This record gives sequence, C-alpha cells and structure tokens, in this order.
Amino acid sequence: MGIAALLAIIGAIVALRIYYRKKRREYLLAKYGNPDVVDKIMRKLIWEGMSQDQLLDSWGKPAAKD
Repeated sequence: MGIAALLAIIGAIVALRIYYRKKRREYLLAKYGNPDVVDKIMRKLIWEGMSQDQLLDSWGKPAAKD
C-alpha cells in the first residue's frame, strides 16, 4: 500500500469522525435544547444535578449495575 492510499484512508476516517460528531451534536441539541449541556456531554463530563439520560449520553450504558 502506497503512502497516497494510506493518507486517503486516514483522511476518510477523519472525515467520518467529524461527520458523526456533528450528527451526534445535532441530535443532543434537539434532545436537550441547551448548548452548554451538550458541550458538557460531548466532553464526557458529569455534574451534580444532571439527569439519568444526560449521564447515559455522556458516559454510555454501564457494564454492570451493583
């Protein structure tokens, strides 16, 4: 595989990540309507008073519940 092909693959991966991140942000903005909340979720932060849905959107489903 040549350098040009490798760079093309890397470029495609980066473009897909940007696309999916943009779509996720749009989804979260539609769901919560608050850009500050969406920014925190996108940075995978947690904070006091956040809802269960916000926590799941930030960190995902837990591996186990004890």
